[in-house]
Amino acid sequence: MKKISTFLMLLLLPIIRVQADWGQGLATAGGFSLPKATPENILEEFMLWILSILAIVAALAFVISGIMFLTSGGNTEQTTRAKDFIKYSIIGLAVALSGYIIIVFINSVLLGYYW
Repeated sequence: MKKISTFLMLLLLPIIRVQADWGQGLATAGGFSLPKATPENILEEFMLWILSILAIVAALAFVISGIMFLTSGGNTEQTTRAKDFIKYSIIGLAVALSGYIIIVFINSVLLGYYW
């Protein structure tokens, strides 16, 4: 558990970094002004960031499961495990993409955007 929390902290460290001068206040922390984006834009950018991380994880899962399949050497147990790993990574990616699509659809309906 400690390794996971350390990994997440290192992953999120660039996001939560703040450099503030005492004389200037938080509005110009680190020489930058606060973001002028709306909460909808911030949420959409966050979702795109999460989706890109999930795409990288899915690609790694495909590569790892392919290596597992190739190195199974005819062992049916390892072949079945590699096939299940591929199946579950596809299902996870589909769930993540459908969640993003649902959020974008609800956002567009609530804001009145139609394609």
